[in-house]
Amino acid sequence: MKQNSKNVREMPAWVVVAVIMVAFGCFIVLLYLHVDILAVKRDTEFSLFGLVPPKLKHRQAWQIGARVCPLLSLAWLIWRYDPPGKRIKRYVSLAFAMIVSTVVLVRMVGHTYEQTLAQQGVGTMQTALDTEYYQEEMKLMGNLGVYGGKMTLDGEPGIYLCRQMDTFGPFATQVLADTATQPFSKGYEEYSRFEQDGLVQFHALSVQHYQDGYWLVVKRFVSIDDLLIEIDHLDDLRRYIVQMQYARHDGDEASVAREFEETAGEAVTRTR
Repeated sequence: MKQNSKNVREMPAWVVVAVIMVAFGCFIVLLYLHVDILAVKRDTEFSLFGLVPPKLKHRQAWQIGARVCPLLSLAWLIWRYDPPGKRIKRYVSLAFAMIVSTVVLVRMVGHTYEQTLAQQGVGTMQTALDTEYYQEEMKLMGNLGVYGGKMTLDGEPGIYLCRQMDTFGPFATQVLADTATQPFSKGYEEYSRFEQDGLVQFHALSVQHYQDGYWLVVKRFVSIDDLLIEIDHLDDLRRYIVQMQYARHDGDEASVAREFEETAGEAVTRTR
C-alpha cells in the first residue's frame, strides 16, 4: 500500500547538503571556542597554520547559537519530509546522536590540543595554578578526578583523596629521566605507595613543562577509609578537596631538588 502523498515529500539533495553544512559549521564554531579557551588558560593564542583566527565577541551567544541551530535545522528537515508517525522518534534519535558525537569530538580534539601545548611548554606554572586550579589562601582546589576518586593501586581498588600538593621549580632542564612506562615530559603520573602514621597513602609524581621551565609536582593521596570518610557519591569528595593543602617550592635549583626528593621519597625512581 502506498503512503499518502500529502504526508510524504521528496527530499531534494540540496536540503541534505544545507543541513550538513549548517551542522558542520556549528561544530567548527564550538571546536574553535573550546580550543581558544584552552589557549587563553595557558596565556597564549590559538593559531592554525601560523594564522590567528579573529576573536569571537559574545562567546555565550555563539555557543548557544552553535548548539541550537543544528537542532532546529534537523527538526525542520524531519518535520517537512518525514511521515507524521515517525517524526518524534526520528528527531530524538538523530538529535541524541548529534549531541553525543559533537561533545565527544570536541573533547577529543581539545584534549589533543591541550597535550600539544603542554609538550611545547606553553604558559607558566603560575598560569596553570590560576586557571586549571584556583587558590584560597594556602589551599588549592581543582577538578574532581585530579584530586580524588576511584583508583587502583597495586591491584587494590579504593577511593583516595589528595591531602597535600607540592610544586618544585622551575628547573632549566628535565631533572627526572623518563621511565619505561611513564613519559613524565607529557605530564603523566608515577605512583608510589607507602604507609605513614597508620594510614595507607601514595604519592603521585609528575613533571610539567612550561615557558618558565620544568616543574615537579607531588600529590599525596590517602584512602578515605583511613580518614573515616563516608560518601554516597564521588561528588561528595569536593568538600574534602577544599581542605587540601598546597605548598610552592622555588629558588635555587639544588636546594629545590633536595626538597623534592625529601617530599617525594620512594616516588623518585630515577634521576639524572
